[in-house]
Amino acid sequence: MTNPKLMWLALAVFSLTSVERASADVIGFVITVSALPTTITQCRDPDAYLSTGVDQGWGIFIDTDASYQTGAGPGYDVLISIDIPPISTPCAPTVVSTEQAYSAVLKRWNSNISSFENSYVQVTLAFDFANNKITVVVPEDGPLLGMSPNARAIVLAQASYTDVMGTSTLATDGTALFTYGSEQADPAADVEPCDANCSTTSDWYKMIDVTDVSSGAPNEIFYAGFE
Repeated sequence: MTNPKLMWLALAVFSLTSVERASADVIGFVITVSALPTTITQCRDPDAYLSTGVDQGWGIFIDTDASYQTGAGPGYDVLISIDIPPISTPCAPTVVSTEQAYSAVLKRWNSNISSFENSYVQVTLAFDFANNKITVVVPEDGPLLGMSPNARAIVLAQASYTDVMGTSTLATDGTALFTYGSEQADPAADVEPCDANCSTTSDWYKMIDVTDVSSGAPNEIFYAGFE
């Protein structure tokens, strides 16, 4: 099977750690990472950003029909990206609020152009800094309408940096493929490729260091926060 990490990077598109069915028509995703700061440095590495167009972000690829025959790579029909909207270049490092910097977009795979495109389905995004969690709430509508009970997903995160050789590099972390409704742990401190310029103590490293993905029964407290 195609390595989903490599497929993701090749598509040059973006990439949670608890997945919950919040109600009959709402799907919730909660990412848990090693650390989640209240502020980030946008354009943290200007050369790497200019080369890759990436600071750091997260996303989830969903195989909505549980079929390898449709979608991107091994069957990904939907991508929910959590990213910083593009900024003009050249840019300079700027400290900004994490909440204000990020937005989430629900994208569907378009086989005619071999790319994910905006589905224009509203996505709600919230940050829990105390517990290092990122919550996304999505209506079970558009490309998620009628999602198979056997749907599968993979969570991926990435960040750019300049490695010791002076090359702009995308560091990546992600979970194994899991069935929607199951739980999947991910080891801490397993971001790769990572050299001396990719410190495990840096904020951006901890932000993309995904640690777990799980799913559960409807959670009324979770859902109530987004009504």
